[in-house]
Amino acid sequence: MVTVKMGAREILETAGHPKICTYCGIKEDDFTKVWGPFYAGKRGKRLEPDHKDNNKKDNNIGNLCWACSLCNCAKTDKLTHEEMKDVGAVIRRIWRKRAGLADK
Repeated sequence: MVTVKMGAREILETAGHPKICTYCGIKEDDFTKVWGPFYAGKRGKRLEPDHKDNNKKDNNIGNLCWACSLCNCAKTDKLTHEEMKDVGAVIRRIWRKRAGLADK
């Protein structure tokens, strides 16, 4: 029997997690509509898997979530998951304003 180790992206996709940034709430399809090209178009087209505890070796489903490129860049490995939720709330207000949406 051969064991195939899945990466973080595959784990989240297999689990069926909705493609919405955990931190700012932007949908994957809306990211480039709001922010435009990111890193010369090299990032932003798809949400990125984020490791909540910043341990990139821990691909336990409970340690993974989706993050947009902007939130993932802001979080780096310096902010905790909970701290990034606060930062994500600010980013959410900004992108919703840019998109012409009222904030909830």
